[in-house]
Amino acid sequence: MWTIVILAVVAYILKFLYDRGQEIEKVNQEGGMLKKYEVIINRILACNPNAKFFKVAPASVTLGLSGLGGTLIFTLTQAFGKLNIYGTMNSPIFGNHNLSWSFPEHQNQDSMFERILSDLSKFQTHTMNLDSLINEDMEPTCPPTAFKVFTKAEEEKIKASILSKNIEQFTKDEFEYIVSKCFKDEFYKGSNMLQAYKMGFPEEKERLDKIEEVLEDQYYNSDEYLNSLMAEILQDTIEHFKPSVQFSDFFYKTLKIMEEEVDISSYMKEEYEELLQYLLAQSKHEFAFSLICIYQKCYPQEAARLQEYADMLTGQ
Repeated sequence: MWTIVILAVVAYILKFLYDRGQEIEKVNQEGGMLKKYEVIINRILACNPNAKFFKVAPASVTLGLSGLGGTLIFTLTQAFGKLNIYGTMNSPIFGNHNLSWSFPEHQNQDSMFERILSDLSKFQTHTMNLDSLINEDMEPTCPPTAFKVFTKAEEEKIKASILSKNIEQFTKDEFEYIVSKCFKDEFYKGSNMLQAYKMGFPEEKERLDKIEEVLEDQYYNSDEYLNSLMAEILQDTIEHFKPSVQFSDFFYKTLKIMEEEVDISSYMKEEYEELLQYLLAQSKHEFAFSLICIYQKCYPQEAARLQEYADMLTGQ
């Protein structure tokens, strides 16, 4: 029985290798991968003057762009009657993603490229949401003089050009505009875009570092961030709660009530104090330190006393 199974597997492998060899031979007869898929390859290369080949094999071609703004690499692979295209994106703005397409091998290559371009555009717009971002009328969250101020006409010009570009093609003015917009929308989105700005224009790094320091201080002291931090503390404490003589089920119920709608300004001093003592007793030093920062903001009159706990924790 096992002999039959092994022979069947060997036969399948040999058949696959034969068919694969025939497929490669067919590609060679058509001039190789570079000739057979010349149109789509040239269109990908034409997207950016820095695009280049990374690997050329009998049945596959890898090409794309790798630079300060991240990488976008395409691998074109000849399959049985199909062209499979795999894309790898590594970007400080859009993150790390794997993309793929499959086309009949003789499909019009211009239409293949247009499909890829359309999908990438939709993907980037969805991920970054630049389209809605640049058209929203948001209140500024950055220092008034942090970034360059543009006239309405200049803004419209930037809006018209920015969506059709890759991040590494942004001008300094376009970075100035979109970074300020990103910080109004979401801190981490703005922070990622700021890193790309610094990589693209290193001469601006010193100024941008100072702006980043102010924005970080502003964000990490905001109610939005502290509420999310408090939610994390409560969730972990409830999940790993260990009752004792000092911390009873009543304290656990209090935690559950606090977690229902996290608002750091709504908790009593006694609730903060009991939670802090519990975290210290359980050696949850990282959470205890975070809670001290929140506690100090809500009850500044306790700041000096709480600082002693903070100093003790940082000394451990």
